[in-house]
Amino acid sequence: MANEIGHLKRRIRIEQKTRGASDGAGGYLSETWAQVGAECWAKIDPKVGREIIDADQVVHRITHVITIRARDSITAAMRVVYNGRTFSIFGVREIMEAGRWTEMQCEESAPS
Repeated sequence: MANEIGHLKRRIRIEQKTRGASDGAGGYLSETWAQVGAECWAKIDPKVGREIIDADQVVHRITHVITIRARDSITAAMRVVYNGRTFSIFGVREIMEAGRWTEMQCEESAPS
């Protein structure tokens, strides 16, 4: 199915990690996330779900494809926040030759 503006029904926020003052030993005293640009409308499609063991806990991981109108400043170092849920971006690509859409491959993790 082709992407259309009407499919963008979720209001998301894209965030980038920011670092506070240096701790003098090569690290930082704090790291926080800050919003990049304005919120935007998106289509969120869940693709694959799986369970893994991480630190002696069962963790559910769900892969999603999140599509927005074209934005060239997004990188895999950023994340998407939607309705209290956080999605780590692990891939970004432009879809359709005209540069009309940006597609982000993301993973949402939630401990059970």
